Amino acid sequence: LQQGRTNIPLAAVVVYTDQSEAWWQQVNVYGIGTAGDNNLLTDEIKYVKVWYDVNNNGYLNPDVDICIATATFGNVGKPLMSQVVFPQPPKIITQLRASSERISQRYFITVDMHEEAYPEQTFGIAIQDVTDIAVSAPNYVDTSSSTIPFNSITRTIIPSPRVVTVDSERLYLDKDGNIRTADIRLASDIGSNDTFVPLNVSPVSYNLPTAGYAVINNEIIKYD
Repeated sequence: LQQGRTNIPLAAVVVYTDQSEAWWQQVNVYGIGTAGDNNLLTDEIKYVKVWYDVNNNGYLNPDVDICIATATFGNVGKPLMSQVVFPQPPKIITQLRASSERISQRYFITVDMHEEAYPEQTFGIAIQDVTDIAVSAPNYVDTSSSTIPFNSITRTIIPSPRVVTVDSERLYLDKDGNIRTADIRLASDIGSNDTFVPLNVSPVSYNLPTAGYAVINNEIIKYD
């Protein structure tokens, strides 16, 4: 579960009827793991989505499969629950018909991670009860054959790569032997016959040694 990643599959479900047809209207998805220990998941999870496995290959491909609903955690007042309502409820049919007509009955539940989700926490999803799945009346979810309650595995949230910039600073030794940082440069160009080195800072203010060596444009000079 990497920060900023989208469409991460956490569960796959196969939905079918014993006869005729029904329409799947919504599903309640619960967050589990240490990410919810503070009773809040919106800092970690941006979206919960349900996808239809169009080509029935058991693999989520956002370029082929169809996202049929999107929701967030806490959208109905329960911080650790996301109520995913389908704007166009998918039709649920029998396994025999699905097989003969080569129609997929598989759906994926995925999450989008926030870019700044807190790492090292764990997260997974659960469907706690058959009542968390709503279908069109007078149909109902079978309590004897459905594998619910269901908990996914919990996975660790990991950081995404960050670009690190390192800017070096010039160091110099002042006349008291202290190492200091300062951007000391020539105030103007000098030649081989010059006896004065113009600086962009005051030698007195920066406590520069009154005599010694300096590097100017990759050349070492002695001054006194």
